[in-house]
Amino acid sequence: MKSKLFLSSLLVAIAFMFTFTACDPDEDPIDEPVLVEDGIYVYGAGTANTEYTADALMKSTRNEANQTERAQLLESFVAVKAGADGFHIVIVEGGKPKLYGPGDNFATVDAADKTGEEPTSWFARGGIKESATPFTVTEDGLYHIVYDTEVGIAVVAKVEWGLIGAATPGGWSTSTQLTPSAFDNQNITFTGSMDLRAGEYKLRYSHGWKIVIDNDYVLGDGATGLRVNTNLGGTVDALVPGGGNIMNTAPGKYDFSFAWTKANGYTFTLTKTGDLAFTNWTNVKLDVFGTGVDATNTNAVADPSTWAWGMAVPADALPTVEGDVNNGAKFTYKWTGVKLNPAANEGFAFRSVAGDVYNGSVFRYAVIDEDKSDMTVVESTTNGFGDVNFNVKEAGSFDVVLTIDAGSADKATVVIVKSGTATSELYMTGAGVGGWDWETNYEKLDWVSGNIFTKTTEFINGGAFRFFAQKYWDPTSYNYPWFTTVDANFENAADDDSNFKFIGTTGTYKVTVDLDAKTVTLVAAK
Repeated sequence: MKSKLFLSSLLVAIAFMFTFTACDPDEDPIDEPVLVEDGIYVYGAGTANTEYTADALMKSTRNEANQTERAQLLESFVAVKAGADGFHIVIVEGGKPKLYGPGDNFATVDAADKTGEEPTSWFARGGIKESATPFTVTEDGLYHIVYDTEVGIAVVAKVEWGLIGAATPGGWSTSTQLTPSAFDNQNITFTGSMDLRAGEYKLRYSHGWKIVIDNDYVLGDGATGLRVNTNLGGTVDALVPGGGNIMNTAPGKYDFSFAWTKANGYTFTLTKTGDLAFTNWTNVKLDVFGTGVDATNTNAVADPSTWAWGMAVPADALPTVEGDVNNGAKFTYKWTGVKLNPAANEGFAFRSVAGDVYNGSVFRYAVIDEDKSDMTVVESTTNGFGDVNFNVKEAGSFDVVLTIDAGSADKATVVIVKSGTATSELYMTGAGVGGWDWETNYEKLDWVSGNIFTKTTEFINGGAFRFFAQKYWDPTSYNYPWFTTVDANFENAADDDSNFKFIGTTGTYKVTVDLDAKTVTLVAAK
């Protein structure tokens, strides 16, 4: 019994000594192997990616040809220092990295070999091969690095961000460029200030929309093309490569910041710093353009813009102007009897035209006035870029009225009806026609044609009244001074609103109002 106790004590003592030794803090730690996640990395001394970390991994992006995510198409935005260090595309499989550099056909793409929608700044394209020779650049800056694992083609492109679109100073014709900060391989920020009007815009780099990887790549169902987006859309807070146009609803003077960091990628912010002067559309031409515009229209021409989108037909004339242009006037354009055709996934839109610049402000389906348009023949349609355009359900002649309210941040409304149908309404109310209310004492005038209306009703001597574009006080009304020629039976009521006052003999009359000619005539009813 005594010997067993001694043996047990000895074993406990040995275990205690072993435990104490294993926990000695002065012992050198055992080196653990570094685990590298499988994937494809941008890695090299010419960048901040000198370890195989998550922010060095390339990520899948959308194929511009059909704007769908493609697992094999990878991209990364990386700050690269000019010189011999450069970087490799590194493929890690089973934790083992293999370094790839430029292949034998990887080369700079000359301006003459670029499509009209590829970036104007430097980029190179071609195959890759396992090699100790890195990809290099001749200028410090932010670069877009792209690699498609299926076709084996890589792209390295210099990135210089800018804004383009109807809301920007250059319209859809040219980008307004942002200025990059000093080179830093951890972060680069592009900043600028500009006027931003109500309307659509996008971000794109180096004046390009896309870079071709392989235009002959077969997608199926007769579609071809493998291209990477060089533009961003969607929303300010959620940018998407090749996403839909960003909508600005708060025009003003803005400061812009497009910030790239190695750790978090890119973010876009804008800060309003002031208000804009009211837009004067008096001498601005508009046209309707797109696949849905019939080529047999008088004055129709093939769209001369870089979009080359169907046909274009100018408005009947420059706009009629209502109000003071210095205080936010309304501008109204018309197309009378314009021929339109159904064009699913294409449709048509409206835009401003300044001389030879055809990609100005663009007005799409969002501005449709569904209450006044003939919605039995008008619908929306979405194109391959995500733009929601107008479309008609049947071919025919249509009357179109487009009104821009400069006093409401250039808010536009479009009315589309079959030719021979009213595109607007006109009402009158007041003591001169029975009383000031919208329940019983108002008259809706009958539409004749264009903007001509008429009504036979009783006018009361000494009573004031006013014309309204809707069955309510706001937003649009027409008082006595608004017209240029008014029948002698009316005068300015000289009240707070400068209403009409009927000074003729109480009785039944036929009044005719021409909003285009700004005339009011009156004849006794027969």
